[in-house]
Amino acid sequence: MIRLWEQLPLTWRLLAQEYGVLVLAGVIFVVATLTFFILAKPDRHTHLRFVSVQTVSMFDTSSDSGFTFNAVVRLPDGTQTKVSTSSFAAAQWFLKDTCVEERIRESGRVFYKLVAPDNCLP
Repeated sequence: MIRLWEQLPLTWRLLAQEYGVLVLAGVIFVVATLTFFILAKPDRHTHLRFVSVQTVSMFDTSSDSGFTFNAVVRLPDGTQTKVSTSSFAAAQWFLKDTCVEERIRESGRVFYKLVAPDNCLP
């Protein structure tokens, strides 16, 4: 019985022997990546409101990849949460009264984002 492998031209057989595993790994990676992006469902968020909150404390952290400014803020209901930014210009918005945007994800999780103080003006 003649095998298909022996029917291939010599050039194709050499390429298959040399790069076969690499091509197979590439195909598996592409299929896995496409499957992930097709099946993954993003957890989108919607804007609820702008809230003026009180800044309790501020601190910054730095590493080789950059820096982050963090602030602990007291929400109108009395609870505290952390708001962070990696922008030095936005970090200057951490005043006594800070303006944050309240957002809610489709999963129901509420989170806050630092925004410009102009958004909380009456």
